[in-house]
Amino acid sequence: MPATCPDVLRAMVAAFDTGDLREVATVVHPEYLDHQGLPGERPICGVDGFAHVVETARSGYVDLSVSVVDLIEGSDWVAARIAWRGRRPSGEVVRRETIDIVRVEAGKAVEHWGARS
Repeated sequence: MPATCPDVLRAMVAAFDTGDLREVATVVHPEYLDHQGLPGERPICGVDGFAHVVETARSGYVDLSVSVVDLIEGSDWVAARIAWRGRRPSGEVVRRETIDIVRVEAGKAVEHWGARS
C-alpha cells in the first residue's frame, strides 16, 4: 500500500532533520519538481534534486532540528507548518518556520511549493 500524504511529508521532513537520505527514493518520485527551489538553482528535480536541497539546507548548521508543527491534508496533497531550529558554526541560533505543500501520487512526492519566514 502506498504511503499516505502525511507519511510522505513526514519522511521528507525527517530527511532535513537527520540528514539521512537513504530512504528518500521511497517517498520522492523520479519526476519530482520543487517549485520553491534554491536561490539561483532552478529547477530542482528528481530524487537527486531533493537530496541536494537537504544537503544544502543542512550545510549551514552544526546542529539542526526540523519538525512538523501543524499538518493539513487533502486527497492528493499535504500542507504543513514546519519549525526549523539550528545553530550555525558561528554559534548563532536560528529559529524559523516554513509553510510547505507537497502533492503526492502513488505514495511519492511529485511536487513541492514552499514559503520561508
